Amino acid sequence: MKLTLTINNGKVTTFAECKEITERYDLPLDLESLTIEQAQKLYNYINTNASEEYRAFMAGIDAPDRKTWSSKLKEYTAIVCGAMAEVTGIPVEAFTSLTFSQQRAYCDTFELRVIRPLYMVGLYEPKGIKSFEWEGVEYHLPKMTADGFGGLLPMSEETAESWAESNDLHIASENPYEYIALIIAILCRPEGEAYNELIARQRAEVFKQLPVYIAFEVFFCKLLQQTTIASLTGVYLGAIAKGEQAKGVA
Repeated sequence: MKLTLTINNGKVTTFAECKEITERYDLPLDLESLTIEQAQKLYNYINTNASEEYRAFMAGIDAPDRKTWSSKLKEYTAIVCGAMAEVTGIPVEAFTSLTFSQQRAYCDTFELRVIRPLYMVGLYEPKGIKSFEWEGVEYHLPKMTADGFGGLLPMSEETAESWAESNDLHIASENPYEYIALIIAILCRPEGEAYNELIARQRAEVFKQLPVYIAFEVFFCKLLQQTTIASLTGVYLGAIAKGEQAKGVA
């Protein structure tokens, strides 16, 4: 979902309100229209310019004090206007020159549908996609196979190299979106294509224009894999502990 905006007399207007202007800007309003590159810019902007309190609010960790809410709302509105300018290329003044109620009309939706889901990943409901098409090529997400115990084993066909590369990148930056295009390029390949680091790095530049929801799909695939590993580790450690206890009793 995107909203087409124009600038008229230095202020943002919707395209419907100002049809004679040819210069248009698309404001993404969900994770299907926000690109990975825009997500990177947005996350960096919020982390650099917003207070820790605001970031905690977006992450669902805490809420502003009701007594200071009105003053905080003005501060937060300025942050969101800057964020919208960052991802669209619109001068921030075109947002800030609007009335406060007009600003909030844009900010409310952008915060709810774009900023908060980036900080509260759990809000996203996985679609369970198996592949995606980009520029005429179909790329497959890591496959799952039966584990022999009635469950599924995620990333079962990945090599140790691609598995390690993607995991290392996942923890290499405080910005979880910084390397996500490369992680997707490592793990999502055409059917039958083996992992190749040079190809992945070249492809990652193109993948920056992918909608960020695909990154979330890959993230949940990795999360499932990590959960499976943690579960199996717990089972094996439990078995070892029981064995040691049995030895002690004997």
